Amino acid sequence: MEKFIVLVFMLIGGSLNGQNLQNVYDLDFSKFNTCSWDWLKSLSNCSIKKLPEYLIIKNGAQNFGPPVKMSFRLSREITLLKSTKHPISLRLKAKNNSNSNLVFSVAGFDKSQQLILSKEKSLRRTEEWSTIELEIGSVDLKAIEIEIRYEGNTDLQQEIHLAEIELNNERGDFQKFVLVPPKKSVPDLNISHAVQIKDWQTFTVDNIPGITNELQIIGLGECSHGSLSITEQRFEVLKQFIQQRKCSIVLLELPFDDTMLYDLFVQGDINDTTLVKDYLDNKIFAAASSYFRLFEWIRNFNLQSKRKVHLVGLDNSISLPSYALMDIFSNLLPPNQTEVLLKEVGQGNLLKVHTFLSNSKTLFEGLGNETYDLLVHVLGNNSLSKPNENFYFNRDVDMFKRVSNLYSQFYKSDELWIVLAHSKHLQKNDLFRKGEYINTLGSLLHKTKSERYYAIDFSFGTGNFVQDSCSRNAVTIDSISELSPNSFSFSALKIPYERFLYPTSQIKDNIFLSLSIARYSFKRANFEFTSFKKNFDAIFFIRKSVAFRDFVRYPSIGNITFFANKERQYYKYLKGSI
Repeated sequence: MEKFIVLVFMLIGGSLNGQNLQNVYDLDFSKFNTCSWDWLKSLSNCSIKKLPEYLIIKNGAQNFGPPVKMSFRLSREITLLKSTKHPISLRLKAKNNSNSNLVFSVAGFDKSQQLILSKEKSLRRTEEWSTIELEIGSVDLKAIEIEIRYEGNTDLQQEIHLAEIELNNERGDFQKFVLVPPKKSVPDLNISHAVQIKDWQTFTVDNIPGITNELQIIGLGECSHGSLSITEQRFEVLKQFIQQRKCSIVLLELPFDDTMLYDLFVQGDINDTTLVKDYLDNKIFAAASSYFRLFEWIRNFNLQSKRKVHLVGLDNSISLPSYALMDIFSNLLPPNQTEVLLKEVGQGNLLKVHTFLSNSKTLFEGLGNETYDLLVHVLGNNSLSKPNENFYFNRDVDMFKRVSNLYSQFYKSDELWIVLAHSKHLQKNDLFRKGEYINTLGSLLHKTKSERYYAIDFSFGTGNFVQDSCSRNAVTIDSISELSPNSFSFSALKIPYERFLYPTSQIKDNIFLSLSIARYSFKRANFEFTSFKKNFDAIFFIRKSVAFRDFVRYPSIGNITFFANKERQYYKYLKGSI
């Protein structure tokens, strides 16, 4: 009887029993569609057609606009339930009619999520079907990532054909597989390590596993931006830290200029709630109402406390000119003193604006020293950035630079800073993307702060959440249909608590799939191979997620209206007609 390597894709849909590998794992691209195809990571100027035996990807040039290079990247991650000591290899059947390389690669990881194998081969200019084979060898792997990428040109005749990927068995024969369910049961979580959270009135942050007074920065990560339940629970934990510890700064995964406006609101220096709500409604994915309630709570806390809590944004501005800065100056200064500032902001001269602010403290006496100094620092820290410049490629590095510069000037001993962002930004381990490791904000904080940085992943087991629809111009409701037995969520649902904290140090090695829901991933696989111990200190688990209820179905329409109104409001400054 032939022995087969046991594989499990991190796939939500589909049963783990009774289906063949071809249907479950999509190694022959049989599950292709333009919306929820798990392989698709990037696509530029391509059109895709699915035939019964293979896939065609060709130049998708339009009849308008400048020529655009054709490129795509397909990738899947496979987790091995059982290690193999025998050499294995992968084989891709393909055609490429261009002189540009079609690259087939594989990366292998051990149980600690460290890269221990990387191989690739390329194919170009072949009119007939050809086979690319990658020999993995006898390596103790826990997961592999398969990637197919193509960087072409503007040639209208480019065409790539992809037939299937095969994996050989222990005898060296390339075969299609039958899925073998795991023979060993996944271990249960130990309920004695689960810290149940019954209510927030009796909750104390000292109950969080591993929390010490030496901590300086704590990351509260969310596995999904679209869950009302996750958002509200994170905010409740944040409030506990503000009340029970000397939390002075909350760092947000939001544009720096918008967050300057929000901070002035929570300090009581700007009182226009309609203005704040307008920015939140048009800038925050589905969660505007929750964020406004949080900002109101912090505002009330600041009014009653000598210790103030400030908000600082970690991201680049998403627009130039910065309408948030124009609204800030219009609210803080009388009209006769805003003309010069509005003109400079309107022309994108943030460096000149920063210089003006630095030398005009008397104009902002009402802010107080702390708020003024922070305003000047944040603007100076971002005065050379351009909207969306390397927004995705260097985003975490930029976030870290902002935190690091802020820390060097404003951190005081025994204070605590909180970071709110997606869990992928806050994990302590680097991310492996496009064949290389890239820094995360969390990994850089861990490298520089070591034991003074603590990360919590907020996750759930069942339910729904808001997600971008297939068109990317609308949002909709998505859900988790089925859990993998090797996911933390699967084991956590056996604990009879609605919500609890669990230390990652107590998670067994064969629980290795984490829930991670990215934007623009409607109906796609939501579980990824991870080393919980290396990435997070604790998991905050909720049994069921409820999606945001008051989200806007077509947010782009509101965005267009928002920016159009701002352009009309500040028209003369944008045109430099003063």
